[in-house]
Amino acid sequence: MSKKVRPLLNFKQLFYLSVCGFGIQFASSLQMTNTSSLFKFLGAESGEIGYLWLAAPIAGLIIQPVVGQFSDSTMTRFGKRIPYIFVWVLLSSLALFLLPFSKVLWLAAMVVLILSCSINGCTEALRALIGDIAPNEQKATAFAWQTVFSGVGAAIAALLPWALAHMHLFPKANESTEKVPMVLQVSLLIGGILLLVSMLIMVRNIQEKAFVKSHLLYDLQIMRHRSHAEKIYGAFRELFKNIKRMPKVIKDFSIVQVFTWTGMFCIWLYFGIGLAQHAFGLPAGAEISANPVYQRLLEKGTIEAGICFGIYQFVSVLYAFVLPKLAELTTPRVVHALSLIAGALSLIAIIFTKYLVLIYVAMIGVGIMWGSIMTMPYAIISAELPRSKMGVYLGIFNITITLPQILGGLFMGAVTEKIFHGHAMYSVVLGGILILISGLIMLYQERLVDIAGVFKKKIAVLQPNKA
Repeated sequence: MSKKVRPLLNFKQLFYLSVCGFGIQFASSLQMTNTSSLFKFLGAESGEIGYLWLAAPIAGLIIQPVVGQFSDSTMTRFGKRIPYIFVWVLLSSLALFLLPFSKVLWLAAMVVLILSCSINGCTEALRALIGDIAPNEQKATAFAWQTVFSGVGAAIAALLPWALAHMHLFPKANESTEKVPMVLQVSLLIGGILLLVSMLIMVRNIQEKAFVKSHLLYDLQIMRHRSHAEKIYGAFRELFKNIKRMPKVIKDFSIVQVFTWTGMFCIWLYFGIGLAQHAFGLPAGAEISANPVYQRLLEKGTIEAGICFGIYQFVSVLYAFVLPKLAELTTPRVVHALSLIAGALSLIAIIFTKYLVLIYVAMIGVGIMWGSIMTMPYAIISAELPRSKMGVYLGIFNITITLPQILGGLFMGAVTEKIFHGHAMYSVVLGGILILISGLIMLYQERLVDIAGVFKKKIAVLQPNKA
């Protein structure tokens, strides 16, 4: 009996499947671009910022594998993943609505923790949904669409504070009694609204259960059986078993991921502060909350960092359109390796100039890198994972993203303070060096794979056929 070929997703299905990624990355970009500056406005020291940032990777380490495991074992009349997306998006929006009103550091840190947990939850469920629905031959395209929508959302979010500041509707940081600039507060509120709207558009137009019935009938029968039989304890026990049986494709990516995401964490942690110091003259280690001049310099650096992040996000969108074709011309791993190297060299080059125009140009390479990071690993891995465990294994893969960030949060504060003497841009350059190492490792691994494949083919030719 011939295996039934799964039909490809059409334009509308790809659009609605990806639209929620716009809102999620809009919220995530607001968090990544502005959290360090937000903490500084509320009185945090530079050495404390790394510890305050630990909420995001710790949340991802715990939440994503758990959401993956439980959503694999869930079946409702709305589907497997959509109920999780719905609930986590509601929590994310609530956190974005609360964050502007968090006037003390400890409260802001708690709200950021809630935001980090909920963004990780909806991100994991959405990736698993794409892995479920998209056929293997269309996974690179589906994840590229996701990168496009995510990149547009993240870029607009990064540029939003700059746009609001230039509308002259709100007072500047040194002209208001508010600790946190009004442009940042309004940006967070807009992010919460757009996240809700994008989720509702997707939920209204994607009937996940119909896809499951037509394409995943066998897996659905398994899930229905398990959802009646398993208790919560059994689900967690199964999660730990799956971690022990981690697929080889995830293990192969692990060392590359360690260097990549430690480097990315350095960038998100220190780019805004580093730009304020490097381009606008903010003194290293300056006390922000009690000095209106320093507040204004940090606000300038934060807004310009948003422009830089917006540029690299827009470039990642454009790059996502050509990634599937590049992967066909070479291999997905080679494309990913070269993209990492391009972004790393661009980051390192920033230390050699204080001109904003040249820093904007460097963001092109960062955008190439980010487009690949958001697309290629998931396209490669999801094509090799069993569909019945798509969620849990993508969640486990996220461990290779969050653990490096936790290490960065634990140590980068001390590195920045003790070794770099508070110069945040040096930490950004260190991130570029780590990503360069990850790209070189990826190239080296791919070369070994090619050599091994050729060697096996030659051996097969030389061996006589056995009767």
